[in-house]
This record gives sequence, structure tokens and C-alpha cells, in this order.
Amino acid sequence: MSLTKPQRVLFNLLQDHSVKIKNTLYYLGPYWDYKTKKITYWLKKNGLNNFRSTDSFVGTSYTDSFSIDVRKELGFKGRFLSSFFSLPLLNKIFKKQVDIARYLFLEKISLQSEVSSLVEKIGNFGANISYSMYLFHIFFIPLTLNLFNNLTLSLLIYIISLKLFCWAFFNYFEKPLLESRPSYT
Repeated sequence: MSLTKPQRVLFNLLQDHSVKIKNTLYYLGPYWDYKTKKITYWLKKNGLNNFRSTDSFVGTSYTDSFSIDVRKELGFKGRFLSSFFSLPLLNKIFKKQVDIARYLFLEKISLQSEVSSLVEKIGNFGANISYSMYLFHIFFIPLTLNLFNNLTLSLLIYIISLKLFCWAFFNYFEKPLLESRPSYT
């Protein structure tokens, strides 16, 4: 799909402006000049559809998308060289490699969101019990210090019992108290 008429008008205005400011203080450096040529070519050819998808590749410098199929990432030389990958055997091999890379990438994103969710839950748990741990830790030290002859085991019992007590204190005392406060927003 190519650019729609309003997109084409805006695109032409931006290109005209780029020509006007060429060789001025605010003109692009070599890196961004190359990337601008690349995005110009891609937008004229494909429009804005899938601009930020893993199939776009033009947005790797402008957006948060990732390049999975390098054949579309390399500019004119890459397009020329990628014509060799259109040969039946090479195309089949490279397509399989791209499919595997896409699968692994999507699995990484899925795992990353799961890990992020777990880290958030652990952080919230720590934040919720931190004040009561500050208040009550001093009482748990003498209770657990001489509980066993093994200092490591005593420390482990201290940490577990303190966290359990603080969790219960937060859920059955602090939280209801916080929820009963008036809201000023």
C-alpha cells in the first residue's frame, strides 16, 4: 500500500522543507541523512502500514521496532544482494531462519513481560511490608537469635518469621487503615 493523499501531501511538505534547510546549521548529519533516504524510499513504496512492526525494518532507527529479516534492512546494496536469496534453495533456507528468529523474538518478549510482572509483584510485596519491617525487626532479633545453635538457620527463621508477621500486619491492620482514610482528589 502506498501513501494516502493526505499522507503524500504531508510527506511532500516535509521533503520540501528538508531541501530548504540543506547545508544549514540544523541539517542532518551523515548518519541521519542516510536513514532519511532509506525511510523516504520505504514510505514511498509501502506507505505507513506496519511502520512499527517486525516486518517494517525502516523504523529501526526511528521507532522501537526490531529487524528480524536482514534482507530488507540493508538499503540498495542489500536489496541487490538479497535478490540472490530469492533463488529457491537459498530462499527456503533463509525463510526458515527468519521464521525461527521471529519465533524466538516473540518468545523473548513474552518471557520478558512475565519476568517483568514477577519483578513488579515482588517489588510491591517488599514495598507493602517495608514500614512494618522497619517497626518490628528489633523485636524479632532476640526471639530468633538464640533459637538454634546454627547462626545461618537462626537468620533464615528471623527473615521468614519477620516477613510473615509483616505481611499479616500489612493485610489486617495497615491496609484497612489506609483504605479508610478520606480521599482528597
